[in-house]
Amino acid sequence: MEHIRALGNGNVWAVGRFDVLRARAKLPDAIADRIPPITWFSVNGRIDGGLQAALSAETRDEESAKNLRDVVRGFLALAKLQTSSKPEYQRFVDSLQLTGTGNTVALSVDVPAQVFEALRAAMPKPQPRKE
Repeated sequence: MEHIRALGNGNVWAVGRFDVLRARAKLPDAIADRIPPITWFSVNGRIDGGLQAALSAETRDEESAKNLRDVVRGFLALAKLQTSSKPEYQRFVDSLQLTGTGNTVALSVDVPAQVFEALRAAMPKPQPRKE
């Protein structure tokens, strides 16, 4: 219950043990073996045209949390590199914020509705079917 109370306001949330999620997700061993040991995870969000969300992970120990933060930093750096020439995606990537202390890691995102509109406009339009 402490995980649920810690989530605060939102209109979507989830809390769970990561070992249960990992077992049901049937991740390939090459990926599962590289994820630092996470014990609990939680997601809290508000969807109201835009999206404000926070994903939090509690690891077994501080070293695991440090390793997980390093992995997430690497993904964020790659995403920033990949979107540097695409402003419609860059605003989304720039809104990602990594935090955490001790054995926790948190990733938050705050995406205004305008970003989703820009993404929708940038998507290729479906071609009519030829019959």
